[in-house]
Amino acid sequence: MKNPAKETDTATLFLRIPESLKQLLSIQAKSNGNSINREIALCLEKKMSEAMRYLPVNTPFIKPEASMTGFTIRLPGNLKARLEVWSTKNYRSLNNEILVRLDACVGKAEHL
Repeated sequence: MKNPAKETDTATLFLRIPESLKQLLSIQAKSNGNSINREIALCLEKKMSEAMRYLPVNTPFIKPEASMTGFTIRLPGNLKARLEVWSTKNYRSLNNEILVRLDACVGKAEHL
């Protein structure tokens, strides 16, 4: 049986993200004195600890934009594991679950 991920573990994953969202995260990261990777991890952790743990099935997915960019992010292993659980509960891919939460974190999501 696999041991559960710990906060000290690091999970690396490739994330496809709309360029517009990446730009907003970059601005937010710079104003907070963080790297984009650190800002993403903080946003996801914040959204995981708030009441947004479960989003109704009818919550819109983030649709791919014409300009999508991909990059590798590093997350604490336990955060990735929790995101995987919620992506399954919300009937989303892991990538889309992350995008929905990041979108809400930067204040773009009117539906949340």
